[in-house]
Amino acid sequence: MSDQNAFHFSGRLTRDVQLSYTPSQTAVADVGVAIGRKYKDKDEVVFLDLRIWGAMAETWNKYFRKGSFVIASGRLAMDQWTGQDGAKRTKLRCIVENFTFPPLQSKPAPESPPAGGNYEDAPGEPQEPSWPPPGEVSGPPRGSQAADDEIPF
Repeated sequence: MSDQNAFHFSGRLTRDVQLSYTPSQTAVADVGVAIGRKYKDKDEVVFLDLRIWGAMAETWNKYFRKGSFVIASGRLAMDQWTGQDGAKRTKLRCIVENFTFPPLQSKPAPESPPAGGNYEDAPGEPQEPSWPPPGEVSGPPRGSQAADDEIPF
């Protein structure tokens, strides 16, 4: 049986993506992620450094910021170097090879309403859009038997 180096995770970025380029103009991005797990009596958070290469690095730089939720997979790699004090240092990091954009939020940001959405044009502070737009609600009406039934699983 052969070894397998695969790592799948989801978490939130702990800092903005730091994009740079190698001398051969290959994009490389470094970022940190916090991966949490909840237990009955405590929470556990693991912090991991990520490295992303190529066009994917530029995509992460364009779309993700500190606090963004990410879903990704890759392989674990051990960086080794000698510190200024002469001591050998190591750091475990994940080389991201695949990622998925997380599902969209149920309510879009106010600056980008979906087609058919509208803002109230009242003076003063900007109003939150009403979702869904009036007259476009689908499904059984509230209080009907179909809406009140339990899902059987």
